[in-house]
Amino acid sequence: AGMQVARSTVEFVARLFGCRSEEVLVASTGVIGVDLDLRKVTSGAAAAAAALSRDGHQNATLAIMTTDPFPKEAAVRVETPAGVFHVGGMTKGSGMIEPMMATMLGFLTCDAHVEPALLKQALSAAVRDTFNAITVDGECSTNDTVFAMASGDSGVVIDDLLYPALEAGLRAVSKELAIAHAGLVIRKGF
Repeated sequence: AGMQVARSTVEFVARLFGCRSEEVLVASTGVIGVDLDLRKVTSGAAAAAAALSRDGHQNATLAIMTTDPFPKEAAVRVETPAGVFHVGGMTKGSGMIEPMMATMLGFLTCDAHVEPALLKQALSAAVRDTFNAITVDGECSTNDTVFAMASGDSGVVIDDLLYPALEAGLRAVSKELAIAHAGLVIRKGF
């Protein structure tokens, strides 16, 4: 049932934005074993699509919160000889976080043009010592996700020479967000 809701969600969002279903990413959290209501999911997706804006990052950060006591987002400006690009991110997650991310959901964006293989390499390197180093409660979950997406809007093209700058940008944002999650340990008294 969960896979069917995920597939239907992807098809709905692809139609909503006029894109291919392969371009839609799904991330979810909730009570294990409780099915998601497709009507609520599609209604929420339609409302989120209608509310999209360049300045909507704070609303998006609040919207993904579940049991989080505070929103978590970060961004950096990366200057290179080829120009400036930006890396931003937001995460949700509170409790049940263990190495390999557990219920934490993370979304990183970059406005440089990056080939998928290079972006995956940089994300893996950034996550290794940031998100994958978090432990809270010593519990596990079925939901562990960090996505990285690159739009190319800045006009900066990441190649082998600029790769270190991309990895550093992703690592800086990931580190700040991971520390925000680690702050939950202190706030929760663990």
